[in-house]
Amino acid sequence: MFPKENYEHYAIVHLTQLHELQELIRDAWNTILNTVQSNPELMGDPSEARNNGRAEEWIKILTQQFVNKYKDQNCRVFSRSNLNNRDVFPKLKELLFDISVCEMDTTKSLEYKPKRLEYVVKAHWLIESEFNRENIREIILDLSKLMIGAAPNKLFIAAHRDERTEQKLLNRLSPIARCCDSSLYFMFLSHPNDWFTNNQCEPVLHIWSEHINNWEKFPI
Repeated sequence: MFPKENYEHYAIVHLTQLHELQELIRDAWNTILNTVQSNPELMGDPSEARNNGRAEEWIKILTQQFVNKYKDQNCRVFSRSNLNNRDVFPKLKELLFDISVCEMDTTKSLEYKPKRLEYVVKAHWLIESEFNRENIREIILDLSKLMIGAAPNKLFIAAHRDERTEQKLLNRLSPIARCCDSSLYFMFLSHPNDWFTNNQCEPVLHIWSEHINNWEKFPI
């Protein structure tokens, strides 16, 4: 995917993008902890409903981080929590993925007095999140969704396990990562049930590198 003569340029661009993503995730992580702590409904006793609420709030905050990042570009960020697109897409929230960052353009309608109709030119980011820790079936299914999407950048978010289990999971996902023709990021984030407990861990980002045929680990 990256010819040797273009690798130096790719490495510089990739490193810059990595730093921007690390900062974006760091801001989102700090924001979700502050938001949850100030919301009694999200600080209640452990339950599936409470954890689902926390997970939804995480996607909402991460969505807003991407909205802020691309606010000066002709882009829209589609997700269930983002209502900023209702003016043009009143019935559309998600666009196949948990979060889709899309560049937009317009064409004219067929009416006598044509209207400008927006359409997606391309996606910049496709993002999926799955906090199930019981088995990896849901992770494989959602990661497979990312594989069929067309975007230069793809991010998958999963719940932290112990270090040995995380490495085993990444090894199992390596054959899928090898098929990806995009920059593929895989992040471990503490499970919503572990927020504000001794089990809480800082986010950790892994990037698939075709040059070493393995994952590279980067702390947030």
